[in-house]
Amino acid sequence: MDGIYPELARRTDPGKLLGYLNFSDGRPDPRFQKGLADAYGLLLDHAEAAPWQTVLDWLGKSLADLAA
Repeated sequence: MDGIYPELARRTDPGKLLGYLNFSDGRPDPRFQKGLADAYGLLLDHAEAAPWQTVLDWLGKSLADLAA
């Protein structure tokens, strides 16, 4: 599963997604929505069985990487 993470990061910047989740005041942001849709689109193209879990794991790993 970790093999898809670099491709996800090329498709959409995990730092921007995490920044929105951390600092957003709750208003919809089209850039965040597009980034999330791009990530899910890539996972669906790869026939990922549980794309929501992969996105969660990827964002968690990206958060740990950014914190380090």
